[in-house]
Amino acid sequence: ESIKDTTNRRISGLNQELDSLTDRVAAVNTQIDSLYGDLASKIENVISVASGNYTDQESILIGIAKSACFEKGVSYYANTAGTKIKQITSLNSAYQCLTECQNTAGCKGASAITILYGLSCTPASCFTKRRGDAIDVDAQKTGVNKVCYDTLSKSAAN
Repeated sequence: ESIKDTTNRRISGLNQELDSLTDRVAAVNTQIDSLYGDLASKIENVISVASGNYTDQESILIGIAKSACFEKGVSYYANTAGTKIKQITSLNSAYQCLTECQNTAGCKGASAITILYGLSCTPASCFTKRRGDAIDVDAQKTGVNKVCYDTLSKSAAN
């Protein structure tokens, strides 16, 4: 009977150690799950910030590029016989000139006399060409390339 008691004690001790190890493994698993959750959350935050930064940078770059569609001091419509489709007066900016062109069927470009750095824009004309046959250099004129502006208004996501 002493062998049986010794064996039972040893088995009982092993069971207690096994229970203790099981509890420790469960605690470690809980810690790992918690760390994994924190890590996943931080990764999501980084992805969100990076995506937001990309979108912000894209908007800034598109804005800078679109400004090249307004060419101050140059009109590309000097020799555009038969391509003028609309004459507009009483506009306040080169952007209104662009809007008129966008709202006019067949318009691909516009030219305006701009005074005081675009504070007034009159008269303006809409054309069926993006560019004329000759360049007219005049500090008071602004060439507006509608196709350029419309193309750059698209998002990379589209």
